[in-house]
Amino acid sequence: MTDTEKLQKLLEVADESDRMELQIMQKAIETTRSAYQSAATASNKKDWDVAREGLQDASDRLWSRYMVQEERLDNRKAVLEYLNENGYSISQGKLYGHAKKGLLRLQPDKSVLMSSVEAYINNPDSGLIKHAETGQTEEDQAKVSRKLDLELSLLKTKAERQRFDFDKEKGRYLPREEFELELASRAAVLETGFKHRFKTRVGEWIQLCGGDQGKRTLLLDAMLKELDVQLNDFATSERYQVMFIADESADETTEEEAE
Repeated sequence: MTDTEKLQKLLEVADESDRMELQIMQKAIETTRSAYQSAATASNKKDWDVAREGLQDASDRLWSRYMVQEERLDNRKAVLEYLNENGYSISQGKLYGHAKKGLLRLQPDKSVLMSSVEAYINNPDSGLIKHAETGQTEEDQAKVSRKLDLELSLLKTKAERQRFDFDKEKGRYLPREEFELELASRAAVLETGFKHRFKTRVGEWIQLCGGDQGKRTLLLDAMLKELDVQLNDFATSERYQVMFIADESADETTEEEAE
């Protein structure tokens, strides 16, 4: 029987005073729910929860008064024993925690109605349905969970490796050796370029200065201009041919390309 059905039955049999109490609490739920829907603040949520808990407590109390006495268990420990005897594996700490969170509804005297026990068993958040269907203990479930976590981690690692291999095939990554060789190639190009420019244009620069030390600024400006040109060339994606000699005694040389 749902909470709504229980409330409807109580409204049909309760006296005027108790019926008014239930109706006032119903109205409080509607008002606080509307307020929370309009402004989802923590304060409005708390007011809504308090209103619902108040109606639930009143319904449980009046149900015992007006309706046929429902079978109940004395306390949480009795619930734990009942569950274990019926094939549901759960620890005392976990059950007590669920009771504190409201998953297992307690009566004001700490007893538990059998309808609340059944609702708890059928609540997916309790984890009891899965235990009952599989016949696994809580420890077994923990092992399965750890195994699934490990498998998920391995799958993520595999996916990352495949993604990396794909990016490498697309040229988005260079092996460290190739990267270092690329840097060495570019450095060699840069050095050779400077030496070549200075050697081939030094006469022009001396003539530009006319041998006059007072024109040293002109010479410096000319050299810096050539430096800028060479650095711009170095920063482009133009391709260069670079020859590396591994050993003076080696008969073979290796030709590398640098971008």
